[in-house]
Amino acid sequence: HANRIQMAESLIAAVLNKSSRFVREDLDILIQQLSRKADEVKTEIYDLVKQRREEYEQVYADTEEWREKIVNLVRERKRLADRIENEMIGCVAEASNRTSELKAEVGKIEDELSVLDHLCKVQDQLEAFSAD
Repeated sequence: HANRIQMAESLIAAVLNKSSRFVREDLDILIQQLSRKADEVKTEIYDLVKQRREEYEQVYADTEEWREKIVNLVRERKRLADRIENEMIGCVAEASNRTSELKAEVGKIEDELSVLDHLCKVQDQLEAFSAD
């Protein structure tokens, strides 16, 4: 009877040993499959991140190009505004000088007209005196 028990125990131990080996092999296979899937996901994520980075770098480069264009436009607008302002100042100064010159000429003409008016009055008085 003890012999049977030992045989049964060794049969049970052999079955357990074999089944644990199968469980370990199954677990190893499952772990390998899971590891492959994890590697696939990592590769997909890496590719996606790489693609997004490349897209970002392109957008960043475009943004830098647009920023530079905007800066250049602002500079051009400033130069043009300064040029217009300087030309306006020059025109105003020229108009002011010309106005002063014209005022001086008008003053001279008024003086000449005043002298001519005075001469006309003298002429009228001379004519009136000689007619008497």
